[in-house]
Amino acid sequence: MYGGCRHCSYTCICATGDNSAVLHYGHAAAPNDKTLEDGDMALLDMGAEYHFYASDITCSYP
Repeated sequence: MYGGCRHCSYTCICATGDNSAVLHYGHAAAPNDKTLEDGDMALLDMGAEYHFYASDITCSYP
């Protein structure tokens, strides 16, 4: 993390293809084990925590 942020505010999500539409993808019931294929959509959802403030950002790439 940058600027003193030492913790993620929640478990980060990196999903591709059909899994990018699954809410909270990447847990025991939906393991994060798919390989990124050419043409897949990629969704990245992450955030940082700093002095009890939490951020959230979600980006998607076609």
